[in-house]
Amino acid sequence: MNMKSAKKTLLKHILLLFVVVFLGDLTSFGQAFRANHWVFPNEHGLDFSGGAPVTSLDSLTGISGTSAISNQNGDLILYSNGEKVWDGNGDIVPGGNNLLGDKESSQSSLLLPSPSIFNPTRYFLFTNDNYGVGNGLNVYEIEMSLNAGLGMVLAPTNLIDSSTEKLAATKHADDRGYWIVGHKTNSTEFHAFLLDNSGVLNTTPVVSSVGILHTFATAIGEMKGNMKISPDGTKLATANFNSGTVQLFDFDNATGIVSNPITLSNASTQFIHGVEFSADSKKLYFGEDFTNFTSASNMHCFDLDHVSEECLLASEYLFSHNDLFKAYKDLQLGIDKKIYVNFYEGGVPIDSLGVINNPQLLGASNNFQKNGQVVANNMTTFGGLTNFASSYLSDGIFFDFGTNCEGIATLFRPEDTLGIDSAHWNFGDPTSGQNTSNSIFASHIFSNANDTFTVTLQVFSGTNTETFTRDVFVWDRDLNLLGNDTTVCQGQSVTLDGNWYNACLNWSNGSTNNTISTNQEGWYWVDVSYQSCFWRDSVFVTEVADVPQFELGADTAVCLGVSFVIDPDLQNAFYNWQDGSNDTTFTINSSGIYWLEASNACGTAADTIVVTINQAAQPLLNFPSDTISCDTIPLTFDVTFLGASYNWNDGFNGSIRTFQNSGNYSVTVSNACATVSDTMSLTIQEPVISNLLERYVFCGGNDTLAVSGIVNSTLTAWSNGVIGDTTKLTESGVFTVIGNNVCGALTDTFSVLDWDTNYTLQIGKDTTVCNESTPVSIGDTLQNFPFSYSWNTNETEPILNAVAGDYTVTASNRCGSVDGFISIKTANPIGIEPPSDLIICPGESKLIAIENVEVQSAIWSEGTDSISVLISAPGTYSANIIDTNGCYFYDEISFTDSCPGKIKVPNVFTPNSDGINDEYCVQLENVVDFTFSIYDRWGHQVFLSENSKQCWDGQSLINKAANGVYFYILDTTDALGETASYRGSFTLLR
Repeated sequence: MNMKSAKKTLLKHILLLFVVVFLGDLTSFGQAFRANHWVFPNEHGLDFSGGAPVTSLDSLTGISGTSAISNQNGDLILYSNGEKVWDGNGDIVPGGNNLLGDKESSQSSLLLPSPSIFNPTRYFLFTNDNYGVGNGLNVYEIEMSLNAGLGMVLAPTNLIDSSTEKLAATKHADDRGYWIVGHKTNSTEFHAFLLDNSGVLNTTPVVSSVGILHTFATAIGEMKGNMKISPDGTKLATANFNSGTVQLFDFDNATGIVSNPITLSNASTQFIHGVEFSADSKKLYFGEDFTNFTSASNMHCFDLDHVSEECLLASEYLFSHNDLFKAYKDLQLGIDKKIYVNFYEGGVPIDSLGVINNPQLLGASNNFQKNGQVVANNMTTFGGLTNFASSYLSDGIFFDFGTNCEGIATLFRPEDTLGIDSAHWNFGDPTSGQNTSNSIFASHIFSNANDTFTVTLQVFSGTNTETFTRDVFVWDRDLNLLGNDTTVCQGQSVTLDGNWYNACLNWSNGSTNNTISTNQEGWYWVDVSYQSCFWRDSVFVTEVADVPQFELGADTAVCLGVSFVIDPDLQNAFYNWQDGSNDTTFTINSSGIYWLEASNACGTAADTIVVTINQAAQPLLNFPSDTISCDTIPLTFDVTFLGASYNWNDGFNGSIRTFQNSGNYSVTVSNACATVSDTMSLTIQEPVISNLLERYVFCGGNDTLAVSGIVNSTLTAWSNGVIGDTTKLTESGVFTVIGNNVCGALTDTFSVLDWDTNYTLQIGKDTTVCNESTPVSIGDTLQNFPFSYSWNTNETEPILNAVAGDYTVTASNRCGSVDGFISIKTANPIGIEPPSDLIICPGESKLIAIENVEVQSAIWSEGTDSISVLISAPGTYSANIIDTNGCYFYDEISFTDSCPGKIKVPNVFTPNSDGINDEYCVQLENVVDFTFSIYDRWGHQVFLSENSKQCWDGQSLINKAANGVYFYILDTTDALGETASYRGSFTLLR
């Protein structure tokens, strides 16, 4: 086969392997099978392969957390206690006997598969040392294609030199890679390491300095306690043992950034060790690892579905197992969506686990059982559980926050959309009439409130199917919480009440109380948050100056069989008719006395009318000639008369209509009594809005600045005395404008700045970054003047997140423009400067140094902290280098001992058995092959040896050699492969 054909064949095989591996991975949407097997620290575990867990026996020892991982068939293949790693048969994996972790660490280890489609046989083992000292956080690669498919451990890489006992992982937002998160000792730093879809671990972490300081105040300190990431990858929680502090953070699984800490528990809570999320990522649990034998420890639960921190903290629910001798230790979510709880009882082995059967439900509905999972008597536990990547335990379904409320479409999608061909949803709501959907991104309006629905999702790819379920609770709500629009009497105040189911409230004025009071006209709204239900109600408060002014008209008679409608047409008043009704109109069908009490915030007015039903009454119309109305307040006219016909000038033939457009309107109403007509001119106005800028710039001198931007105003008044749509300004300052129309008044304020002709644009200083893709924030952070920005990158924002390069920007306004320039450079690489040769001979020393002078610190592998180091032995030497910019570099160099050969031959020896110089020996250095011959003066060979350690004792082949001169021939080959031949003589004296 020629080379070209061989390349084509190899390419076909690679593409075929890519398709098989890639498609095979894509069909495994959820990865719960990775968490099928749990291995505990006392030689046993649980097997979830059949759904409900059963006890299994595995060989593992320790007293705290462990890790395990199964293959894509759900078979156990690796498990570890941080000190050792075993294969699925219970044998220690070659190279896995003396690992750098500690079996007493809270989260001693974590196992992950390679996400690479080209390297599916590679696994990663992360180990954690104990108490935050010693070896820190390290990672080992395990190649499963070695050792007959049972794996082999490769050399470790240190990730954090001193780390706490916290270790967690979750899927990257791309559904391929993983984030591995640890915490540095004596700091606030979370270190997130990315294992990407090429199977390469980036040992440069994303560092987030946030939350409390993890100190080493005691022998345990804040080092102990677990860290967990929510199954959907959006939240992170830490349990800090010594201080009893639990903190909740946001986690960005696209960037690895940890942010927005919320402290859920502090020193008032005793020694927290275990922490865990529910499968739907909506609830957080943690227990107290402490008992004083007088009161039972508590388990804490928080509902995370809240828009505010205050509401979240107020959702805390406490419950207990009521056992004075058991403290809560570890918590771990299982693939069955239950949370399993391990206990600590003064070092006594525990033969059963607690189970939170429904952790997604609030309060006692979570159905906690103290002895919910029995472990066989010979397989007891000591407090530890098994650590997994949290994404393996997700229930696979995501619904948008705040959409599980009555009357609102709940929005659903699979948590993992990678590789899905199609989906089928069943919302568990058959009475809704639309109980299913085949959209990947689906929505559903549930038929009942205050009810729980089991939503089922089936996802399909090729011939593979996977099923997920989630319980969704639908909250009811009263949309008219604040009631109808109301009034406030001038000089007084009105109270608005938003109290609803003890919900968290956030008013438009920033108040979080149940009620607010106001004496100002305008719109008021309240945001209501109750569990995951969020909505807003609003009310318009109108200021009135007096009680309602109205008359029902003179006493009258109406035609028999014709309805007579009284319409006082009052704005912002509450109606109370004589029969107790509250409509804005009253229809009269019989003779009688009728009265109305009309109330607003200023008081009540009343009027009475006597209506007589007879044969001669005619329709009544009373249109105003010119009317102006606001489009936010519906304007409705009712000209209804029994048995009448209606003819409007625009073709409408109804009796009741709501006007939305300006114009001239007339109507003719005809009944058996009469035909009447009326006309009105109507103007509909929209509320006043402001398009003014916050700041303008005045160029000085004879400059004139024309300012406008108040829209829909019928009367616009500026603070400089100008009345009209536009004002012209000739000086700087702060100005106010008020726009008015029938909808109300709007006030806006703006400032005019004096232009500084010497203004210098500050966009940042030239800087150096460690990586060309590292972003740097540059730009006009002061924004002293209103500018439009034009960068050489075609962007127009004042501030950019820029990578390495040169950047220019022009900031312009009506008075001129200024320019800025900044350069972002990438740090020059630094390494070890190689010497002229890489050989060290015995007794020789060499000085090796860092090749670049821009060095802040250099730590050599043998412990020296200096720019250079003197070495005197062969081997590999490495350096961890930090330059003056704070950038990190690593380099190494190797030396051999392949030195030239050396010999030393004496010129006399005395084999007289006095113990001094009794043998004739040749001294050799770096000689690997040797032939030594000795001859007497007649040319007879008296000695021959190829053993460099064999000496001549003065005996010939027959008898003792006589005194005299002897001759030698020495042939050698040294470590470099060089040969040499030596000839000489020496004297034998007895």
